[in-house]
Amino acid sequence: MREQKEKLAIIFARLQKIENEEIRNFYFVAFAQILKTASIWLQKSIKPTRDMHKKVYDPIELFVTQSRKMIKRHEEFNNLLSPEIRENIDFYRTIQCGDSRHIPCENEKASLIVTSPPYVTSYEYADLHQLPSLWFGFMNELPDFRQKFIGSSYKKRDAIDLKSSIATEIISQLKNKKQVEVKNYYADMLETFEEIKRILKNGGKACVVIGATQNFKA
Repeated sequence: MREQKEKLAIIFARLQKIENEEIRNFYFVAFAQILKTASIWLQKSIKPTRDMHKKVYDPIELFVTQSRKMIKRHEEFNNLLSPEIRENIDFYRTIQCGDSRHIPCENEKASLIVTSPPYVTSYEYADLHQLPSLWFGFMNELPDFRQKFIGSSYKKRDAIDLKSSIATEIISQLKNKKQVEVKNYYADMLETFEEIKRILKNGGKACVVIGATQNFKA
């Protein structure tokens, strides 16, 4: 799929020339979103699996479609904001990229926390995000990159106190690598929720987004 790679490279190079950082980052997100579809990565696979019979998509068309979709959603969100917030957005927002287990925030400072954590389905999020990580230069060595993610089986830990009899019971029923993955996941999430508790004000609220992974009948 040499032609697809060349077109992706052209898009990426053009985006890098955008002077406005916020606009550049907006389109970088759109670019990241099309990489899997534009590659031979098996579309429904969460692991790097090749699909040699995959339909060939034009990266430029994918990028334009994704960008338009994001612009539309951005406009819808923007219209929901009050004029005061919209006109003083830089005062109300501070964007930082960090680790939820080590949040750069003072104690009891947050009134509201909204988070959508990874799930204990125990697949490697590093594998899932390989393509954008490679394009944006976030990954040099895959084993080192994997260790940064919540629930990675590639972490080396000493004894872990999960502070939960339920978690301990679940882990005892698992075997080998799966046991390590789930144990690491619970340990990472424990650290995350301890941080949430630390920075949340008395009376503050924490919203945790949880998607149903099974179908339930009412």
